[in-house]
Parts: sequence; structure tokens; C-alpha cells
Amino acid sequence: MNCNYIYLTSFLDARWERRTGIPRVEYEIAREFVPRGAMLITYSKFRRRFVIVDFATVEQIVRLQDQSLDTVIDQENSPPAGPAARLASRAAVGLACGLGGAAGSKLLALASPSLTPQDRRRAAERLKLFEKTSLAIRYLDALSLPAQAPKRTPINEAIFKPGDTITIPGIIWDKEPLAELDRLRREIGVRLTAYVHDIIPVRRPEFHTDTVGVDRFRRYIETLIRCCDCFCVNSDFVAADLSAFIRETGHRNLPVIKVPLCANVTPETPPHLTPRLQSLALPADKYALYVSTLSPRKNHMAAYLLWRRLFEKLGDRLPPLVLAGQRGWNAGDTYQQMSRDATMWGKYIHYVEAPTDAELAHLYRHCGFTIFPSHYEGWGLPITESLEFGKPCIAADNTSLREAGQGLALNIDTLDGLAWLTTIVQFVEDATRLPELSERIAMNYQQRSWHQVGKEMFEIVTNQAQARSALATSSWVTLSN
Repeated sequence: MNCNYIYLTSFLDARWERRTGIPRVEYEIAREFVPRGAMLITYSKFRRRFVIVDFATVEQIVRLQDQSLDTVIDQENSPPAGPAARLASRAAVGLACGLGGAAGSKLLALASPSLTPQDRRRAAERLKLFEKTSLAIRYLDALSLPAQAPKRTPINEAIFKPGDTITIPGIIWDKEPLAELDRLRREIGVRLTAYVHDIIPVRRPEFHTDTVGVDRFRRYIETLIRCCDCFCVNSDFVAADLSAFIRETGHRNLPVIKVPLCANVTPETPPHLTPRLQSLALPADKYALYVSTLSPRKNHMAAYLLWRRLFEKLGDRLPPLVLAGQRGWNAGDTYQQMSRDATMWGKYIHYVEAPTDAELAHLYRHCGFTIFPSHYEGWGLPITESLEFGKPCIAADNTSLREAGQGLALNIDTLDGLAWLTTIVQFVEDATRLPELSERIAMNYQQRSWHQVGKEMFEIVTNQAQARSALATSSWVTLSN
């Protein structure tokens, strides 16, 4: 009997960050495949082979990613009773802050049960746990009780057979696993299906990290074009883009099948008004929300300049803008310029670093509208999530963003600053406009679930494998005759 495998790449690479973008999609697809009998694998550089990943380990990573640092830091406990114990705790905190980084975060976790919430918060601020998500999650990981962690399981190598399938929902940056996938296809007859989210590093390399990263991405996509039996994509835009690139480079006739994505944060996600959200004192249903990683491609500078101009026009009537996401590549200049603006920062522009899903659910639920001025996307999950909550979204008019909005978002060219300005002023001055748009969303939005996404993906993978198997059998019979 053939086996189905899911190759976890981006999700494990980003285990110390909040789930966003591709790691989020990769996890959700894996979660839908596992109940259907699929096994999770990853590539072991030490063994130079694919190994089985226990799903309990994946779920433990997710639990850590979803924890609120604010809530854990502010938990009441019993501080050390005696002078010696208090001195030891202070010494541990001093050493942790002196070490900094991952080591300091782990040491603070060891000392935390003996600290007051106020002392923990001060130490966390000195260690920059509220600014650096990776350090916060390492702290939470070290703080977890051993009983909460899944038991260690033996590392088992994945043994592949002809006709087995491997689904690749993330990006592969290293050449060794790519070479191994090629070998499995050629020597064993494993069938490969990849979910391609976009080919931005090829089409718009200026939005990627550097030339090394662009070259690594190109190696990944060109290897898959040689090896894969089928591609899945999230939008018509990516389907056309990838199909054109296959013709340009691969000279193959490969199926490219659209499997649209869905919202991850929905009205069913339990909301959480954490202390840091409370401190913003946001006016209910009267603020704007932009959910996105902070990076040049996402065009936060345009959002900042827009709000600067809106303030000149509206003054105190300006709805606050909440930027929610973690800091990505080359975000420093934009962040520094925004945060140095004493008129806007902390008053009309707020930044929520690496929010949890529960915090996002609260922000979506209580915002007035959302914006998404990104330059280039493969899909645009925050647009879909905005519609899930019935919230109007002003989005850029490019790439896949009309698809993500199902024609219900207000799409405006990113270069048409006057149209963005006019639209938001209308929201403020016409009290009927936002309710009208919300009603239109409620009447026309077509909801989609991860169960549907996973089911469609699984059917594509199994159908492609069966078709290839039938073709191979038919060819063998013809040759035999």
C-alpha cells in the first residue's frame, strides 16, 4: 500500500516565530493530511535522509507560538520568602540580562517562578522579549513544565516505496533535500506534488533578502519543475505566473491546479484582550487595522505617509491605525521613521509586535475597517480574514488581491494616493458608508475552510498518483505485448 507524506520545511524553519504566511499554510495543510493517514517528514542534515516527525511535536510548537507573553509574565505566584532566595533570584536575573539572547531568555525562565510579575516584566523588557519574538518563544519554551512537553520519540528514517507521494507545501532553501527528492523520484519512483505560494523572488527580486536568497529560491523552483508531477497554487495569478515560468525554463507540460486559501483567524477564534492591547485604549469600531509582516514589499511606508496626510486633513477625527505583525527583512528604516514621529506614533499609529491569533481575533473583531497596500502577493490572507469578520478592506489593486477579496474589497492602485485619502475621509465623514460595505460582505462573501483546502489538496495528490500509476501500468502492458 502506498503512503502519503508531508514534507515540513518552512514551518520548522520558523518554529521560534509566530505562524504567518507560508508556515501558517504549511501547518494547516499538514493538520488536514494527518487524519487522512499522511505522515510528516523533514530532512535531517545529520543523517542525510528524510525522517519521520511526530505530530505531537508539531502541536507543541504551535502551543508555544500561540501563547501570550503578556499573560505569562503577569501571572501571580509566590516570590522567594527568605533574603538568600531573593538574592539568588536577583543574581539570576542579572546574569540573564547580562547574557542576553537565547541563553539569557532561558535563564530568565528558570528564575521566573521565584519572581514577582513586576520583576519578570522589567527583566523581560531589558532582554527585549517584547520586541524579539524568537526570544519570547524560547523563554516560553524553557518555562514549560517537562510534563507539558511531548515525550521524546525515536528518530525513524522514512522508508519510501514506488508510488509513495510527497507533498511539499513550503519552500526548500537547501540543496541537499532537493537532491534527495530528485533521487527518490528517479531511483524509487516517488511522486511529488508542490504547493507554490508565489514566485516573487524570481519576478520581483528587489523584494527579497539578497542575491544569495534569490539564487536559492530559483534553485528550489527549477528543481521542482524537473521533479514534480503536479503543482498546486493559491490563485489564478500565481497559476498564470508559474505556468509561464515553467514554459520559460522547464519545457514541460505540468498540471498547475488552483486550490484557493482561506482565513486562518476567524470569528470562531477565541479573542483575547491582552494587557498590551488594553494599553492602546483603541476606540471600538473606529480604528483601522493593517495585519502584515513589516517589510518593504508590504508597503508600510505608504500607510504611514497616508496617515500623516490624513492627520493634516482630519486632525483628532483621524481613526488610529494599528500595524500588527512581526518585523521582517529590511524593516529597520521604515520602523525607525514611523517610531520617531512623536505626533503620530503611539497616538494615531500603534504597532503590535508579532500578535497571537487570539490578539488578532480581538483586533479584527473591534476594528472599523482594514487596509492592505502591499506591492505584490501570491494571495493576501489578511484581506480574506477581514472579510471573515465582515470588515471592509481597502486593498492594493495588483497581483492576486482581487481574488483574495472576492471582489468585495475596495481595490485602489498603490500609486493613487488621492483615492486612498478620499476613501478613508469618506469613511470618517459618512456614517453610512462602512455599514453598507459590511452588509454587502455579509450577503456575498463565500466562506472557505482549511478542511476544504486540505480535502482538495489530498484528492489532487492521490488522483495524480493514481493517474501516473495507471499510465506506468499501461505503458508496461503495451511494451510487453
